[in-house]
Amino acid sequence: MATTPHRWKGMIATLIVAILLACAQSGALAQAGNYGAFNNEGPDSTTIFLDAAKVVADATPAQALELLQRALEASIVHRNKNGEARAYLAIGQIQAKLNHPAEAKENLLKCKNLFGIGIDVNAYSNSTSNSTYSGNRPKPNAKELDPSILLEATLALTRIHEDANQWEAALQESAISLQLLQKYPAKAQQQAVLRTQARLHSKMGHPKEATTILQQLRDDSRKDKDQQGTCETLIELGDHYRRTGDNQMAKDQYEKAIAIAQALNYRDQNIRASQAMAAIYNTEGNLPKEIDLRNDVVTLSDGNDNAPSTYLQNIAIGNAYLADEQLDLAQHFVEAGIQNLTNDNHVVNGATIVNMTVAQPNSTELQVGADAYRNLAEGFRKKNELEKSLEYYKKYAVLQDSVKAVHGRELAEATELSKTLGKNEERVQLLERERSLADASIELLQQDMENKGSQILTQNLIIGALIACLALVIVAGFVVARNTRARRRADKLLALQSMTGQMNPHFIFNALNSVNEYISQNDERAANRYLTSFSRLMRKVMDDSKHTFIPLTEEVDMLQLYLELEHARFKDQFAYRFEVDQALEGADFALPPMIVQPYIENAIWHGLRYRPAGGHLHIHFQLRQDRLTITIADDGIGIAQSKAIKTAQQKKQHSMGMKNIGTRMALMNEIYALGMTVTLAETHPGAEHPGTTVTIVIPQASQGALPGTQSPA
Repeated sequence: MATTPHRWKGMIATLIVAILLACAQSGALAQAGNYGAFNNEGPDSTTIFLDAAKVVADATPAQALELLQRALEASIVHRNKNGEARAYLAIGQIQAKLNHPAEAKENLLKCKNLFGIGIDVNAYSNSTSNSTYSGNRPKPNAKELDPSILLEATLALTRIHEDANQWEAALQESAISLQLLQKYPAKAQQQAVLRTQARLHSKMGHPKEATTILQQLRDDSRKDKDQQGTCETLIELGDHYRRTGDNQMAKDQYEKAIAIAQALNYRDQNIRASQAMAAIYNTEGNLPKEIDLRNDVVTLSDGNDNAPSTYLQNIAIGNAYLADEQLDLAQHFVEAGIQNLTNDNHVVNGATIVNMTVAQPNSTELQVGADAYRNLAEGFRKKNELEKSLEYYKKYAVLQDSVKAVHGRELAEATELSKTLGKNEERVQLLERERSLADASIELLQQDMENKGSQILTQNLIIGALIACLALVIVAGFVVARNTRARRRADKLLALQSMTGQMNPHFIFNALNSVNEYISQNDERAANRYLTSFSRLMRKVMDDSKHTFIPLTEEVDMLQLYLELEHARFKDQFAYRFEVDQALEGADFALPPMIVQPYIENAIWHGLRYRPAGGHLHIHFQLRQDRLTITIADDGIGIAQSKAIKTAQQKKQHSMGMKNIGTRMALMNEIYALGMTVTLAETHPGAEHPGTTVTIVIPQASQGALPGTQSPA
């Protein structure tokens, strides 16, 4: 699995924060010993931890929680109430996203309670106000507690209460949010809260209140020419009418929202309104309209990196056709839905879902696919197509195993997260107790300093003990940092190995089709030759993939074998010349496997294959200033023409392949400091067939200096 930019930023932030936290803690402790109290003038380690957690929150929420826990601890140590509130808020938001509402609610309430009991939001909405709020403690310094934190906490609590059907509590929180927002020029956010209140009234069975709020919002948005606000309100109105059973009014609102969304390219609103209308048509039994709308949703969802959404829509279309007894169409869309997972690296492999990277489906979403397979099996059984029925029962069984595996993993992750959160809670409670004890100790020390000069020796001993503890903390920090670097390096090497040796599956399938074609032509000798060469190539690819670097001779042999196979398939479409300079013969050079092959494949498949009269391909290995320089030049149709004739699927496959190569080069440059580069240019600029020239430069060291290098055969 490749290291994402978010994850890389999180790694750097974690290391920096670990060092600064030690400095911040030492500064705070020294101040406590010397002046008798903590203050907020030391290093702002809390802010560093909060910023680092924000960077990694989407990619690795568990790591973000750990960083936020450190931010919380640092804010407690430094008496930073603002940082403490932000930490509780961020922890609650991540827990809510991870579907832990009880824990999220607890932390959000802790954040809210820092603003006082019986909150008067006017005390926080105006930093210049001299009024006090109706709590049991004095109003905190306006510089210390930011009212925007309270606003975010109330908004998050509103969502949690609404999801738990606690509508009265949600309504109360939204009222606080709205009162806070009245002090700020945030009209869009005010409208969002009002739509939330309308939705809550609708769910509570108060249609009059809901309708009044939404119609007023709609009219205000139209008056202000706020098309996006109008679209959002129309969708909310449609949802409200749908809850009351007035499907016709609901459809009218959705149609108006869709018209605005299509005109102004509001993709998210278009998807939501179309899905809602499709659900209404489903209940009405209007299958053709339902299917049309769901097809629109699938088209809109393409490119959104949301495989489960596209997957579920295709399944829904398949179910609609199944209800209409159009089994062939139902089969097509159900299979297309499952294929969405495969195309986005969500591979169903036996009983396990592996390599999920973007929008990972949960067990409930996977169950929808399993049920669709089962329904198809039942449909074919009723049609007495028993072979088809058995096929889909088998697919149902395989996907059902995957559902169980994912569900088990979800339970394990939830259990582990609960344990971690429990431990973190204990650490915070311990810190708070230590802070109370430290306050009492500091007070006693101050009294002793005023009354007894003889206590100076004792104070010095205490300072010495604190310094010794700090030294232990620093040593432990260096050890942890060293182990963390080693683990991250191992993770990068594993990611690098996982991407090595991946050959385009289309080449494998086409090669096998060629063998089949030779057999069908009774050309057994040609089939045997082709199959033997293909087997040798596959063995070389698998053997080379075990090594990070391979000898130059091994790579050259593999590429020549690959070119022989491709030329056998397209002999009339291109000729090739493979050239290795004499200076490289017998040289002790190594390079990463499968770095060159994808560019040769691109030259053949996307450049030369479309040239009407055939073209030429030249692969040249040469030594320039102690650098291995590899040139792949063709006189095909060129990059621009190739892009113009590609299908959407080909563009996607090409993008993934090039991204794989780019990621591998970046990882190798980072781990081994190689300085590899790749450049692309037209071979004959301005010509009818400009062609493409790819130049790969690999600075060389001896094979013995590169780890993971294959010994020469």
